[in-house]
Amino acid sequence: MCRPAGQGVGRVAMQHALKGGHGVALWHLGSHPDRACLPECDTLHARVEKFLETLGSLAELPDRLRRVRQDISEQRGDSAWAEPLALLYDDPRRPLPDEDTEPVDAPL
Repeated sequence: MCRPAGQGVGRVAMQHALKGGHGVALWHLGSHPDRACLPECDTLHARVEKFLETLGSLAELPDRLRRVRQDISEQRGDSAWAEPLALLYDDPRRPLPDEDTEPVDAPL
């Protein structure tokens, strides 16, 4: 999704995705015009599509995105396109704890 998930159309889209049971989402953290996409959105969509085509399974997605981010931080390759991406990944093997538990640690 090329729109920020915290406001406007992006927020509505994220709410629909979550209510629909989708456990995986990639979205752009940066700003976005209210009405239409920019040419950068087409580039982002194409790069994400190409990135996802190389996955063997969705379980690989978090680690693959982490490696792309490492490439960005080390200024290796053409990975800057992924810098503004955020990932929602609800791993069914790691269910959320009950609400009355202690603070949750970050996953490994």
